[in-house]
Amino acid sequence: AGFGEYALSELTYVPSGSNYCASIPFTAYGTGGQSVSGAILISVTNKAVSEVYGPTPKNTAATFPASSIAAAVAAATGTTPSGIQLLKLPAANVGTIYVGSSTASPANTTTVYGYNTGTQQLGQLRFVPASGYTGPVEIPYVALNASNTAIASGVFSMGVLESRKEFKDVTTSTWCY
Repeated sequence: AGFGEYALSELTYVPSGSNYCASIPFTAYGTGGQSVSGAILISVTNKAVSEVYGPTPKNTAATFPASSIAAAVAAATGTTPSGIQLLKLPAANVGTIYVGSSTASPANTTTVYGYNTGTQQLGQLRFVPASGYTGPVEIPYVALNASNTAIASGVFSMGVLESRKEFKDVTTSTWCY
């Protein structure tokens, strides 16, 4: 097809099967010969992967909740993920994701971070907010099975708070904690 042959609203993706991610490459063209390329990721699961959320006070690092991410993927797909791959890193003015306790190993979008195996594990990922930053952080990821095939996509969201309030009448196991 050439330029302008189809409106985006005319395009439809019809899934076949479940528990996979389709990656559809595209190139968008603008005026003056400008173009940008990318990929659309479509997650095909029995139900949507629940967002995993975690708060942290400003200037305080937070470790990724590996078991919560694995549980969210398993609830949507029926399969516990073997690992995840980060799809997008936060902007530098928001914060940085590191592997392990040092700042010598920043995370990237090409490594598969294993759930229970490997030297770079999901539970070793930590988000370090930029100095003084408060606000939302969304970290999209794709979950992979044991064959490193994408089975679902999800989002780990954080709220970087001015200060964290603790309510003594609610336990960590309460739904609204």
